[in-house]
Amino acid sequence: FECLYGIDSRFAVIHPGAPERAEGHGGGEYILVMGNRYPHKAIDRAVAALEGMGPLVALGGDPDATEHAPSVRYLSSGLLSRREMTEIYEDARMVVCPSVYEGFGLPVLEALAHGKPVVALDLDVNRELAGLVQSRDLHLAPDFSGIRRVVQSLMEAAPGLSDPPRLRSWGETAREYAEAFEGLLDAGINVDLVNRRWKLMQTLDAYHSFA
Repeated sequence: FECLYGIDSRFAVIHPGAPERAEGHGGGEYILVMGNRYPHKAIDRAVAALEGMGPLVALGGDPDATEHAPSVRYLSSGLLSRREMTEIYEDARMVVCPSVYEGFGLPVLEALAHGKPVVALDLDVNRELAGLVQSRDLHLAPDFSGIRRVVQSLMEAAPGLSDPPRLRSWGETAREYAEAFEGLLDAGINVDLVNRRWKLMQTLDAYHSFA
């Protein structure tokens, strides 16, 4: 936003929290591919890239698809309870988050909170997450071939203890929001800015076509 408009936005950046239970365990039965049915989540591309690497569970794939590999189990996303999601995370050997665009990446945080190695694309948001959590369990890959290479190396590596990430709780997030709102309320109203915004709206209305 600041680069686009060339201004100092003074935005307060508040990062989301993660589940406060970080008791996860290693091991697991399958590679969990996290996402939903939106194209940018790239579930099908990730499943194709990981073909033949063992059992896969694809959250967000089409469970009614008639043609898919027998080693892939597709689950619908959006209707699972927190308990069901916890079980899915806990039974996974590792978690792949193949999304090509993310607002923040909560699935990455949740998987790390459950003590699972996470493989994600090397995006700006995932690099930001890596800097926040400081965990060796978060692996970034340049593309889908890279995701396969990282997953292969993790499968061949000897089992080890999970690297506890630096996770913040939702309570911390809520406190930062409250402090940010208090700061805005204490700052008062910038009348000049409100007037400029009003005049801009009037200008836009004048150019609006009612035909």
